[in-house]
Amino acid sequence: MKTILVPIDISEEKAGTAALRLGRDMAKMYGGKLVLLNVVEQVPGYVVAQLPEDFRSGALADARARLRAMAQEHGLDETADVVVREGHAPTEILAFAEDIEADMIVVASHA
Repeated sequence: MKTILVPIDISEEKAGTAALRLGRDMAKMYGGKLVLLNVVEQVPGYVVAQLPEDFRSGALADARARLRAMAQEHGLDETADVVVREGHAPTEILAFAEDIEADMIVVASHA
């Protein structure tokens, strides 16, 4: 197993942590690469006009920082890739899994 994808909803910390731990353990067990992914939902166009210009970039940067912090807390800051994408989460997760040719996707359930 070469690539293990762990999509993490950073608003669900308990479930995200459980998925991250399982993904980490699977990567160690199989000698695979761990990729952590967060998908920031797109803001509808009619709302974008009412938000500050830097809202989108700020949301993406915040998600990236929080995901990196989770990786660091679990000793993965040097070994796991951290990726943030924007869009509809299920669609983006599957598209990204195809892009990186993920062998496994570890998904958390709600805690």
